[in-house]
Order: sequence, then C-alpha cells, then structure tokens
Amino acid sequence: MKHEIMSLIEPIQDEKIKFKIDKTTYMTDIKTLFSEVELVACNKEQAKIVESLSRIQSRNGKVKPYIESIAVGIYSKRLQ
Repeated sequence: MKHEIMSLIEPIQDEKIKFKIDKTTYMTDIKTLFSEVELVACNKEQAKIVESLSRIQSRNGKVKPYIESIAVGIYSKRLQ
C-alpha cells in the first residue's frame, strides 16, 4: 500500500507542507510524511488514502491541498 501512495506523490514528494494541530505548527516534506503512514494508518485507511489521491489526481492532478489535510490526520494519530 505504501508503494502505491509513494508513486502517487512522486512528482511533489520533495515539497514542504506546513500545518497546525492545536496551537503547534508542523513542517515536513511530503515524502517524510508518507513514509510514516504505515505506522499510524491501518490497511483500510491507507486504501482510502490511495483511492482519494488517485481520484483527485485523475480529475485535476493537484493533490497537495488534500495532502495537507491528510497530514493533520497522520500527525494527530501519531501524537496520541
């Protein structure tokens, strides 16, 4: 599953994203964010991520705004 995600984000994997959780601001590159996805997301959640990224990419190719919302979810789970 991780391989599928990484192939979908390959064109933008080195871009940085910045997001807030509570009052803390986090900044990471997209590749690092998704390298940790297996640690916090079950197979079903990873499948939903792949499905959503594939759907968005097929419509307009711009997955970065969606990735920022995924980042909040991944980091929130990691902080628990």
